[in-house]
Amino acid sequence: MRSFKKSAPLRELDALSAYAEWSHNYPPQAHNALMRAEEKAMLEIAPDFRGKTALDLACGTGRYMRILKERGAGQVIGIDLSCDMLARMNKPSDWAVLGDVSQLPITNDKFDLIICGLAFGHVESLSHAIAESARVLKRGGTLLYSDFHPLGYLAGWRREFNGRNGKRYAVKHFAHLYSDHDSACRTAGLTIRAIREPIIGRELQEDFPGSAQVYKQWSGWPAAMIIRADKV
Repeated sequence: MRSFKKSAPLRELDALSAYAEWSHNYPPQAHNALMRAEEKAMLEIAPDFRGKTALDLACGTGRYMRILKERGAGQVIGIDLSCDMLARMNKPSDWAVLGDVSQLPITNDKFDLIICGLAFGHVESLSHAIAESARVLKRGGTLLYSDFHPLGYLAGWRREFNGRNGKRYAVKHFAHLYSDHDSACRTAGLTIRAIREPIIGRELQEDFPGSAQVYKQWSGWPAAMIIRADKV
């Protein structure tokens, strides 16, 4: 997320085209205040990673794969739609494969834990994506995921970035309300256990002082939606 600003409409690219353009300068860590706030909230409600068979879904350049390994997860696999993003991973030897969140190339009941950071907003059918995650999740397992907050999108925020040619683009996004998440999880046999909505305000500005001016206009607004859902 490059900007929370309400600005003139940018050309929107579908996820595959967008990340082909964005991959050249997309680092394998949280690289702006929104992502740092999202990551902090994700880890606050995460289960113990130690020994877990884990999937970093829509892994990109491997941000959550690295965190999973650092925190003691067992087997860690990454899946992403973009070969350009996978090519930017720090360790090409990491087990990461091409795949679509709505049609995973994985057998049933494979993982103890699935983490998906800021990607379900790329798909129009949230229910299909959640159902696929539930299918490959073991009974008793956890789906931990985040999304660009729908209130921000409806207010005009966009996930903006600079392409290879220097032009500015936005990633095509589908705003999913909490009711959509609740319905999708229930239908897939998942029970929502925890929710976080990190707020743009003093705490966020103090943590990331360079961003204070950018976020001042939106103080009090939720920046992201983070959900933990268990397969029980």
